[in-house]
Amino acid sequence: MKRFTLRAALLAAAGLSMVLAPSALARTAASAALDEQAGSLVEALAGLGARACEVPTIDRVNALTDAPGFDRLDVGQRETLLRVRMNCALAAGDHPAAAIAARRLTAPGFRPETRGEAAFTVALAGAARMDAGAFAENMRIVLETTPQKAVVFPPQVFSWALSDSRQAPAARAAFVTALRRAPWTTDEAHRMVDNDWALREAAFAADAGDMTLASAALSRASEPTVLMAVYQDRRFERLWPRMEAAGRFDWRVRETDRLADIDARIAREPRRLELVVERIRALRHLERYEEARAVGLDYIARAQRKDAFDDQAQQKAWLLYIHASVLGDLGQTASADAALAAGAEGPDKISQNVNRAAALLVQNRPAEALEALDAIPADYGTPYGRMVTVGNRLCALALLDRRPEAEAELARLQPGWRDAPGAVVSGLACLRRDDEAAAVLIRWLEDPALRADALAEFRTGSRSAGAKAAAAKAPPLLRRPDLKQRPDVQAALAKVGRPLAHGMGGEFGT
Repeated sequence: MKRFTLRAALLAAAGLSMVLAPSALARTAASAALDEQAGSLVEALAGLGARACEVPTIDRVNALTDAPGFDRLDVGQRETLLRVRMNCALAAGDHPAAAIAARRLTAPGFRPETRGEAAFTVALAGAARMDAGAFAENMRIVLETTPQKAVVFPPQVFSWALSDSRQAPAARAAFVTALRRAPWTTDEAHRMVDNDWALREAAFAADAGDMTLASAALSRASEPTVLMAVYQDRRFERLWPRMEAAGRFDWRVRETDRLADIDARIAREPRRLELVVERIRALRHLERYEEARAVGLDYIARAQRKDAFDDQAQQKAWLLYIHASVLGDLGQTASADAALAAGAEGPDKISQNVNRAAALLVQNRPAEALEALDAIPADYGTPYGRMVTVGNRLCALALLDRRPEAEAELARLQPGWRDAPGAVVSGLACLRRDDEAAAVLIRWLEDPALRADALAEFRTGSRSAGAKAAAAKAPPLLRRPDLKQRPDVQAALAKVGRPLAHGMGGEFGT
């Protein structure tokens, strides 16, 4: 449930420009009066620069761009006037008005650089209101026209929009293709191009029956989670024999290679704490628990120094979280909870409180879990984060035998089930409504846009002795028969994928 400051990252790259497009000599079939007004106004604007935003002038621009017949004017005139309107609104801080003008400039026919600048403005507005569809549609235009404006962002910025399954498949496919073709310059972005984004493009290609493109997209994939998705999803069944023969499904080798890559990156970027978190996670997957614990203790001590790492503010809580996970593997429950509680004191008010609440539920401490969840501000976080918060609250209330309140939480979950299907499945299971829980799990598997996460639920590994002991002490409500083993669920799984027993530790592949 990792969170990042999407809006801050986008706004940091935003800039204003008052450059005016040159007017064309040709005239359209618009009325002579409107044509004459536009021509004279464009000529006047050419010598005004920033003074174009003064009230009398911008009022004329607004009136003319809203006039009937404006869209039949010469394209150069329209571009000049709409750019002035957009940029003056930006200069005044009126971002909604700027987005309205910018949206008109994204249409084909305007110069690519103008379309890119306008689409960037509309994308920022979409991000501000968490509209993933608007963000993706307009960032695609940016990537296709002025990609240099997009590739300055961390690639994770785009994961938010890609994960929105409510967008039309064709629009999502076009967006991911534009992402993979952009001129990225960082190692991190190239890893996304070769792995996560490649998987998405391959899935769209497989759905369209183009297995040649699907295979080509996956040719450089190396991340275990990406290759696991390919291994499980029957869309890629025709690729399985060749990939199996090439050793691409040897999970311990894949994770060992990943650990070596992480170590090399830490050597190049020693001030990046996020890489240390990934290193501990990889050691945990390889069941090197004591080594992982030692690395965690070392870096937690280092992080006590202010500004010891460039990303300390964002990653310190995740360092504490992964360290707590390792302590749980070793059976050190009290120390693990202390680390989770410390992580919840950081700036992220949802992820670590939810993580701690989930651990407290397994320890049969539902009242304390509710206290952790109560620390999350109302309506805080992404739709996914809010759904998982409600799901944990529901299970805590069920453990406290406060069923009417738990049922009320379920009513909040079900309408938005696509935002976090797993939260709905676990919530229904906590209320012992197993038939409904299985039905949601089956719908999750059957939905092509959601299937990858559903298949990840059917991965099993090797539990440490400490994790087994904790699971044995979990409340009976959380130790009930596994829904995934029901015949109807297994039949649904067989149609679209297959289970994966990887034998690795620490929730490997999830």
